[in-house]
Amino acid sequence: MLRKQQKVIWFTFVIATVLMVATIAYSYTFYFGIFKAMRTFELSISDFDFTILNSTKVVVKTAVTLNNTSDFNFYALDIRERVFLNDVFLGTASIQEIIARPVRIPPQSSKNATITLSLDLILLKLELIEFLLGNSSQKTWMIFVQVSFEGPLVERFTMKTAQTIITS
Repeated sequence: MLRKQQKVIWFTFVIATVLMVATIAYSYTFYFGIFKAMRTFELSISDFDFTILNSTKVVVKTAVTLNNTSDFNFYALDIRERVFLNDVFLGTASIQEIIARPVRIPPQSSKNATITLSLDLILLKLELIEFLLGNSSQKTWMIFVQVSFEGPLVERFTMKTAQTIITS
């Protein structure tokens, strides 16, 4: 009987060890896969447009590309931008539709979004209005974009990017 009990204990130990090694291997692969996914996710400003609508309204449009090179699904929860012109803060904008319904970014895909900042010239300083509307001066734009994501295991995280754009 003693020999039979030893075999049962040994068999139980082997099965438990195999299950633990399999669990650790799966967790290792999953955690490092998510780590790699977050490191390779790309956020970039792909296009910028500045349009004078009329004497009181100016529109700044920024196109953003979200590139998911991983094997995991991510969701964009919020996309915000801050716009500066020659180190003068002009305003912030966000995409309101995303706040109501997050955008799914499937594995191995990319999504584009356009952020529109509408500026009311009446609220700006006179020197800045003259500078904006003047065609002869070079304009240095600084665009900051921040995107909040939701993903597997990490729940929420934020990515930021900035770009300097010079227009004339």
